[in-house]
Amino acid sequence: MIFAVAVFNRGDTAMNFGVENVSVSALGAPVRVFTYAELERMARNDATTALVLTALAGAASAAAASSGPTYRSTTVTPYGTYNTVATNYAAQAVASSVAVAGAANQMNNISANLDNTLTSLSGSVLQTTTIDPDTSFGGQVISDRVVFPEAGALPTNFIVEVAGETFDFAFDITKD
Repeated sequence: MIFAVAVFNRGDTAMNFGVENVSVSALGAPVRVFTYAELERMARNDATTALVLTALAGAASAAAASSGPTYRSTTVTPYGTYNTVATNYAAQAVASSVAVAGAANQMNNISANLDNTLTSLSGSVLQTTTIDPDTSFGGQVISDRVVFPEAGALPTNFIVEVAGETFDFAFDITKD
C-alpha cells in the first residue's frame, strides 16, 4: 500500500519528520513501512539478480551458437566410405555475436530501469528531513504487502505522529 502524507510546521521551532513518524496497520496487525534506504537496496538487489541471470543466459546462448552449425555427411563409393564434417564458422560467429549483443542490450535496459526507479524513489518517497516553522514537507509512504480477505474490506489504519499529537486515518480498502 502506498500513502501520501504532508506536514505543515505551525510551531516556532524546526522539527524532524520522516517514516519514523508514521505507522500502518491492517486487520489490527502492524504492517512494515519501508525506509528510502530499504527501497533503494531492494531495487538494487532486484537489478543485480536480473543482471546476473541475463549474463548467464547470454553466455549460454553464445556458447550454444558457437557450437553449430556443423554439417556431417557420409559418401559411399566403390573405393570406400568417406565421412565429411564441415563447420560454418562465419554463421557461428554471427549467431554468437547476436546472442552477446542481445544480452548486452537487456543488461543496458536493466541498468536504465534501475536508474529510473532510484530517481523516482528519491523524488517521491518520504525521507527524514527537518521542517522549518511555517513550511511543509511530505512524500509517499510505502508499506509491505498485505493479504486481502477473500470477501469484504481490509480495515487499514495510517497513523501519523507529529509535534506530540497522533492522527489516525482509518480506511476500508477493497479489491476491484
